[in-house]
Amino acid sequence: MTRVLLVSEHELLRQGLSRLLGDAESIVVAGEAKTAEHALEDIQETNPHVILLHVGHPVGNRIRDMHLLREKASDIPVVLLLDAVEDELMLVAMQAGAAGCLDKTVSAGVLTQALYDAASGEIALSERFARRLARIFAGSTRDGTRQPYPDALTRRELEVLGLLAHGLTNREIARSLFVSESTVRAHLRTVTQKLGVHNRVHAVARALEMGMVPPLAPSEDTMPSLQASRKLA
Repeated sequence: MTRVLLVSEHELLRQGLSRLLGDAESIVVAGEAKTAEHALEDIQETNPHVILLHVGHPVGNRIRDMHLLREKASDIPVVLLLDAVEDELMLVAMQAGAAGCLDKTVSAGVLTQALYDAASGEIALSERFARRLARIFAGSTRDGTRQPYPDALTRRELEVLGLLAHGLTNREIARSLFVSESTVRAHLRTVTQKLGVHNRVHAVARALEMGMVPPLAPSEDTMPSLQASRKLA
């Protein structure tokens, strides 16, 4: 069972989400909190596998909550439920270490699957955000912009990062590159260390920002549709 801690300043929304998630077989609502500070006070007691943080307005306060949760509870993935579907907000959230972004139009099934995926170490994006990420990724590589980064990635690490950016899971990356999942995990650990990032999502955001990963050709067998679009649609 995936234990979820809900964080939102809106009590009505927390109650609604709690009832909604309470009906899911694979989800347990471990607790509710109004702010990140309150959530941190409850983490030892609630022992969540994933935190669902509602980002309303003003956005700045919620992003500060995101940073605080990542700083004080870095081992717990945080999924953002956003009122506004904006590219810049999504990238800011990912660069802050979010494990994923969902918009408020998602269904209950999408929400529960996303929380499960995030708790399992995968990127959790709703279809709208997955499509936006794919478009941003394509746009960031068309102009040929490249920026220096501290430690050069090997060709294989770039391949793994490219597939990750297109939404593939560890298993799918392993199948595409004909390697084991443990090898993929090892490459991803090295990538995050070299890029100085917190997690897989942050690694993708960093790659997009720096234009480090070339886009995959549509004709390649290794370019399925985004995992989030496929799994969460």
